[in-house]
Amino acid sequence: AAYLMAHHGIGHRAALATLRMARPIIRPNRRQLRQLQAYEQILTRRRRSNQSTPPADDRGYWPPAPDTQTL
Repeated sequence: AAYLMAHHGIGHRAALATLRMARPIIRPNRRQLRQLQAYEQILTRRRRSNQSTPPADDRGYWPPAPDTQTL
């Protein structure tokens, strides 16, 4: 479930539902569910912080360097 969450960007419920389609016997215990919920929160915070970071320019400068041709 954690792999699906991290690499496919889905929540813990969707990850468990996906796994249950392949293996209906899957029944995580309460501790495992809490860990998946906590991991989902971590991933959500990471995604939000990555979205607020301005992209680097083509030369790898961050924040983008001023265009030297216009100076």
